Amino acid sequence: MQEQRGHIRLIGMRLPRAVGYHLATAKNDLTRFPDRLRQSTAARLQRERQRLALWAETVRLSSPQLILKRGYSLTLKEGKAVRSADELHVGDRIITLFGKGSQESQIV
Repeated sequence: MQEQRGHIRLIGMRLPRAVGYHLATAKNDLTRFPDRLRQSTAARLQRERQRLALWAETVRLSSPQLILKRGYSLTLKEGKAVRSADELHVGDRIITLFGKGSQESQIV
């Protein structure tokens, strides 16, 4: 019993210091929280801006006008893109779009 009382007394003496240390640490964390939140938010916004810029560039590079300017053409039948020669039959009228201009044709 005597040994346990000594142990409890020792814990009782250490407890205020331990509680004080943990309270100081928590207070310090709370004090730094607004700055850390501001920094992490700014970093996240920057990453999202970069990601959005990348998507915008991908969309821009995928625009039909830009693709046509590179030398490709787009063939339309009844206003819809022709994806295969199998879609075309003798007598069909088509429109071919180029980077500069267009040409109407008839399949023979």
